[in-house]
Amino acid sequence: MAKFVRNPAFPSSKTRVTSNLNLWKLEVREWAFAEVDVTDVAEGLQPESNNPNVSPGCRDKADRAIRGTRAADRSKMTIRFYAKAKGFTMLHLFRTDPFKAEGDSLQVEVMERRASSANDISLAKLLGKSFVVNAPDAKAYSMTHTTTFDVTGKTVHNVFDAVPSGADHVVVSSHGGFLGSAGADTELCMFAAGTKNSGERLGVHNVTEIFAKLKGKVAETCVIWLGGCNIGDNNEFCQKAANASGCHVVAAHNALMNKVFAKDQIDLLDRYAGPKLFVPNETKPAFVGELCAKQVKHKFTVPI
Repeated sequence: MAKFVRNPAFPSSKTRVTSNLNLWKLEVREWAFAEVDVTDVAEGLQPESNNPNVSPGCRDKADRAIRGTRAADRSKMTIRFYAKAKGFTMLHLFRTDPFKAEGDSLQVEVMERRASSANDISLAKLLGKSFVVNAPDAKAYSMTHTTTFDVTGKTVHNVFDAVPSGADHVVVSSHGGFLGSAGADTELCMFAAGTKNSGERLGVHNVTEIFAKLKGKVAETCVIWLGGCNIGDNNEFCQKAANASGCHVVAAHNALMNKVFAKDQIDLLDRYAGPKLFVPNETKPAFVGELCAKQVKHKFTVPI
């Protein structure tokens, strides 16, 4: 009979076993892909998730659908599934009817991706060719191409001059906020040249012209990550950045940590940061989990 066993890449701390050490449960944070192995799998069997609202099933047409891959030893299978939303699902094998399980099932609990403190925030890893422009007073990120924006002899319109052709990710790190006293959310801006050079900032007044410079220069699947406190509250700014660049834009609704992260690590895909997703030519923010379901296409990984 088929038996679920821990995949070597899955953290043992997130597994639950019986007194006989048989695997019966996995715990996965939302927006991650995870894998579990199955042994003694008869020919003709394939995997299913019985709660597609939590983890999409085999009939889902997107990449997020549950999939089983046979090993060279055909009796062994690795099941890959997507943790879409908080809740429970059961993974099982079936032959012809997805609603009729053959053999044992495995419980999966998808848990909310919300750090309890800044020190516990989960960090997504950017793959491919990544670029970051850090403000002089907010050097948070390090990528394959790392720059600090020096406005000397330049203006904020030069902020993306060093972005390499075909970049898969463009990251902006700066303080976000209002120029002067707080006003409407549409006045929120990013001080890309530093708060001492507040006149050279990214805002609604120049976002289209500046972000349009990325269109056609970066990869078609490029993601723009806006690492500025609360900048995601300025829906107009973020949506115009997506429209002008042709890229998906991820921005923070909440205040961000003032710290330096390891190379290619980003802190925006955790509810602690309050991530918001803006898709080109849409009218309102999208669900960030839809982007994470395409993380292979967009070249990043979300930790389990």
